[in-house]
Amino acid sequence: MPTAVITGGTRGLGAAYAHHLAERGFNLVLVARDRPRLDAVAEQLGRRSGVIVEAIAADLTDPRERALVELRLTDPDRPVELLVNNAGTECPEVFGAAALDSLLYEVDLNIVALMCLTRAALPDMTARGRGAVINVASFAGYLPPGGCAYGASKAWVLTFTDTVAASLSGTGVRMLAVCAGRIRNEATSAPERSPLWLTPEQVVRSSMIDLAKGRTLSTPGWLYRGLVSVLESPRSALRLAAAAAGRGRERCARLPDS
Repeated sequence: MPTAVITGGTRGLGAAYAHHLAERGFNLVLVARDRPRLDAVAEQLGRRSGVIVEAIAADLTDPRERALVELRLTDPDRPVELLVNNAGTECPEVFGAAALDSLLYEVDLNIVALMCLTRAALPDMTARGRGAVINVASFAGYLPPGGCAYGASKAWVLTFTDTVAASLSGTGVRMLAVCAGRIRNEATSAPERSPLWLTPEQVVRSSMIDLAKGRTLSTPGWLYRGLVSVLESPRSALRLAAAAAGRGRERCARLPDS
């Protein structure tokens, strides 16, 4: 059975990925800070699905604890086929009023931890010629709420994924950024049929379809998909221009000397 590592895998979107992948026959490694909840979710999910569910209790902003997850990602005897970088946090205060510790924690979890885990996973995946990384970003990466640093951290996730995915062409390894909009959870009171709100299961299903199609960006929900297609237009045009220029240089390089 293939194995998937899911950070923030006990709640919300992370739990939805865990249930979806277990149903598809993946063994799971769930990562979260809350050891009692983590153990309970792992036991329940393993009993219900019949797959092997490992639990790693770790604060991913602590390099020593993050190293436990990095070691699991690089274990040659237990290869990981899929890494889901789902763990994230939001400092809601306006930047100038936010506590520095909260801002640093946001950057350490949303950016540093995601980068470190991806860096740990990719070499073994490319050596095997298969594997995938899903990075959970946010629509706030395109249109951030005024004054908060959260949107900037998610914009980094989008750009990072796009850049690294381009370097994986031909390796058999895929990378996908999930541009998630507003997601319902236990505490959400939202209109039942509002296109602004998506269920975790909708986001997971849409992103897994896009991953299978080889896409590098998944935007679940018709409303968000339409908005992102407009916002992505300039970048898409630049990509096409760069690709055309690259092909032109290749043709020139093949021309015989006169």
